[in-house]
Amino acid sequence: MAKAVRSILFILIGLALLLGAAAIAVESPWARGWLEGQVSQRLNGRDVEIGSLDIGWGWPLTVRLEELTVANPDWAEHERMLALKALEIAVSPGALLKGKLELQRLGLARPVIHLARREDGTSNWEGLVGKQGQQGGGLGISPDIVTIDNGQLTYRDPNLEADLSVDFQTRNAKDGARKLVIEAQGTFQGLPLALSGQGGAPSKALADDRGNAYPITLQGRLGQLQASFEGRLAGVTQPANLEGQLDVSAPQTANLASLIGRPALELPSFELHSRVSHQDRRWSLQSATARLGETHLQGSVGVALGGKRPRITAQLQADRIDLSRWGLFGNDVSSQAERQGAERSAPWDQWLAQQLAPLREFDARLDLAVGRLAYADIALRDVKLKGSLEAGRVDVQNLQLEQDQGALTAQGVVNIQPQTLSGNIDAQLSRFDLGEALAPLGSEVRGILDGQLQARLSQGELVLQDTSLGYRLPAQDLFVQVNADTADLEGSSATGVRLQGSGRYNGESFEYDLKVGPLLDLRDPDNPYPVQGWVASDQSKLRIDGTIEKPLQLGRIKASLRLSGPNPARLNELTGLNFPALPPYELQGRLRVKGDLIRMLDLDGTFGNSDVSGDVRLRLGERNMLWATLHSQRLDLDDLAPLTGNAPEAEGGETASPAQQARARQEEGRQGLFSDREWDLQGLRRMDAKVRYSADSVDSEYVPLSEVSLDLTLERGVLTLDPLRMGLGGGTVVAQLRMDAHGQALDGSLDLSIRGANLKPLLRRAGVPEIAEDSAGVLGGQGRLRFAGGSMDELMASLTGRLELAMSGGRLDMLLIEGVGLDVGEALLAALSDADEIPMRCAYTRLDAESGIAAVKRFFLSTADSNITGGGKIDLDRERLDLAFEAHPKDLSLPASDSPVRLQGPITDPQVEVVSRELIVRGVLSALAALVSPPLAILPWVEPGLGEGADPGCRQVLDESHEVRTLPGKAGD
Repeated sequence: MAKAVRSILFILIGLALLLGAAAIAVESPWARGWLEGQVSQRLNGRDVEIGSLDIGWGWPLTVRLEELTVANPDWAEHERMLALKALEIAVSPGALLKGKLELQRLGLARPVIHLARREDGTSNWEGLVGKQGQQGGGLGISPDIVTIDNGQLTYRDPNLEADLSVDFQTRNAKDGARKLVIEAQGTFQGLPLALSGQGGAPSKALADDRGNAYPITLQGRLGQLQASFEGRLAGVTQPANLEGQLDVSAPQTANLASLIGRPALELPSFELHSRVSHQDRRWSLQSATARLGETHLQGSVGVALGGKRPRITAQLQADRIDLSRWGLFGNDVSSQAERQGAERSAPWDQWLAQQLAPLREFDARLDLAVGRLAYADIALRDVKLKGSLEAGRVDVQNLQLEQDQGALTAQGVVNIQPQTLSGNIDAQLSRFDLGEALAPLGSEVRGILDGQLQARLSQGELVLQDTSLGYRLPAQDLFVQVNADTADLEGSSATGVRLQGSGRYNGESFEYDLKVGPLLDLRDPDNPYPVQGWVASDQSKLRIDGTIEKPLQLGRIKASLRLSGPNPARLNELTGLNFPALPPYELQGRLRVKGDLIRMLDLDGTFGNSDVSGDVRLRLGERNMLWATLHSQRLDLDDLAPLTGNAPEAEGGETASPAQQARARQEEGRQGLFSDREWDLQGLRRMDAKVRYSADSVDSEYVPLSEVSLDLTLERGVLTLDPLRMGLGGGTVVAQLRMDAHGQALDGSLDLSIRGANLKPLLRRAGVPEIAEDSAGVLGGQGRLRFAGGSMDELMASLTGRLELAMSGGRLDMLLIEGVGLDVGEALLAALSDADEIPMRCAYTRLDAESGIAAVKRFFLSTADSNITGGGKIDLDRERLDLAFEAHPKDLSLPASDSPVRLQGPITDPQVEVVSRELIVRGVLSALAALVSPPLAILPWVEPGLGEGADPGCRQVLDESHEVRTLPGKAGD
């Protein structure tokens, strides 16, 4: 607006000179019209009207024009830009006699000026004056002859939200001197504005003598902002050349942020006191002191607008700055950064060069020191920044800051080129907390850094050189030592980064050697980020070769991987997942990650002597969800022993042998069959799963199993196997298992069915093929059991339910007993029979268990010569048995071996003794206990398969077993 006022002033002066000169020559209506045309021509054709022209012939010579107007452009709101009630000038006749035109007096009566600017930047005063408007004084006007009576000025500018009305006039001061008084009101930037001021005699501003500067005093209010200026102008023709004292203040509630285009800022109360000067397009604040909230700032700032680029120089010191009170760190910081990243399509260096392009438009030199810099809940100490900016080259000579326990020092140069960046950065970090420094900026990066960082930026690539950093994340028990240097990526022409080092996570150590892509590509959403190399921990090793989209956000991953190690469960602490305990393994496949979904496709590998293939999906969340379809051509049951928790690892990570397991139990003070090691049930509670598994063949040392299939469901801590199918000795085993891990202990049930299991393959697998050839026994049965406990020991102590087994045909041979090493069985058979081999027609037993006490309710064994009956109980908690049985000869036999036999003591080492008939109440074969391997499920019956010679006793027993084929109610009822 100052430029507009200056232009109008020149219009009035030029008009007065032109009309005065012309009026001397002639006074007539024709002359008035001619003058209007001349003035209009000088104003680029703007219409000019003069109401009347009157010349006073005297000393001095006076010219008076009334109703003088200058038209506005068609787009302006007001019809006239300038309207004067009267314009009066006095010319010195003496000067005219010497050939000079000299004004002695200039009077303006009720001047009305309407200034306006449109949204496109055009104004109604453009083009009205030539270059003379920029030349300054020298207008030949003597002092104290300018008078202004009731002047008015309006200004409209939609871009600045300005709507101003100004009253101005001249008055006589008490000392007789003339002064200019202005009063302004309106709105600016949407805030109410009030301004009052006064200056010296207007003629002084127009005088030739520049040493006699024009004094000016202003007081104003913009919203709640108050300002005052007392100083001097070089002249009205050069209103930007000034110097004086500037004082500005505003309370915290003042909306100052809108004035600088940042309405989201919440600036605190503000005070500024400074000597301000502006000369030859140079602004400066000298000896400036400011208070911004609780911040005290002092120093100087200079802005030079001449030359190719503006130049800013600042030297500032502050005791403390709290940016969080300014609203600089709102919730929209990270979302804004994400939007900017999503909107850009250019390569990273081009995009960043475009963002920093404004820095190429000016030069700067900065020396800043802040005692305490706070933002959000973060505080930095002794912040110092010294650097320069020249022609787009940012030279950081020194940047240093301190945290509570950390510190950062950096130097570097960055060249901002039109399409890329180049430069180098050298930083030293000591216990520098990234989370503390970056979290308020919307970054989720956490951790503490120590070490040296050297980076070079060239041709769109950020390259690390001789960088060694230690990264710690105490909250997650993570430490990583990083050694970084340049590297060539396999299959790519780009220069990447090689990261080598070691670390520790959740108490587990690891090593790694990775090659990754250019660091500037980390935020590029259009180019997948390459990753190649391996990570190893405790003999486990992961090899990966693939890409990651948006790596800083862990976007979509496509990679091939190979994972190997002694036991997958060793990775649980490191990964936070729930891998099962297995023997040494090696897996390979294709990894796909998108959002929270992880997929392993074309999985192929081995664990122990078994193989596995298929697909796996894992959805991460509050509760992880696993889907898997797996298949094995060969399954070795020994490879699943670690899943029971009864197979500790030997040295080297392999599953311990039976002898090693026995020694381990003895070292633990446990010599029984059932381990008291507590199960970890957290894995069942933390995730859900649906798994379908099948195996074509099964290897087992003692049991001839064939194909296996199962459907497993794990939901909210409840595991269900329904069904579990296995081939056994040419027959089938079908089970349904349910285990609830909600409580402190495992609670479950098992239904079991066995049908048509031939003894021949069982005996062959037992190592007695010659006995198997003569045996025709077929086994079947069923059971329904319930159990609860936190270990196998507790589970067996809680066993409740019923188990029935039946067998037809076959024989028991003393050689077989010896062959399997059952010394107790040999003693038992020796006590019951005089023969070395005992042909069997049939056998049947039923066990009813209650709270770990298994009562043998019925036992019957029919041979060619005798029937053997028995009963008793087995205490699964104490692992002891107390059984008795006796033989009943089918014909007269002398001497008859029908004395009762008792089997009692620890299950692992029972004693056999012959007792009197009166002491016999129950009996059972000790070998039968080995067949009870809880928790088992339903065992369907087998057909007896007895020939015509089967005796009535055997048929009767098997018929009775068929009557209870379907057990009523639930197990344990």
